[in-house]
Amino acid sequence: MAVLAGCAALTMSGPVFSVRCTVSDMATAREIATAVIAENASQDHLDQVGYALDLSDDGPFWVVQDGPNPVIEPDTITLQAGGSSIEFRIAKCTGAVSDFGRRSWR
Repeated sequence: MAVLAGCAALTMSGPVFSVRCTVSDMATAREIATAVIAENASQDHLDQVGYALDLSDDGPFWVVQDGPNPVIEPDTITLQAGGSSIEFRIAKCTGAVSDFGRRSWR
């Protein structure tokens, strides 16, 4: 309750509690995700091309996943012969990173 007391605002009817989440927008989540990936990815992962950073809203978390995003052109066959991806969650209210995992394939 002490933490919430700092967010309380007095109104005519009494205190109203409002909690502001520090990572409430996707742009901020994307900046955090980019920094986490840069810190935890191997150099060969960072040098790969054709990868996308996907963020999705999962209630109190942003779910982050980077992975292949091949450019598919008409009448072509695309083959992904190897690569890696990183996946984790960012808590909207604290910015904490959790459930960090890596996958690679060849």
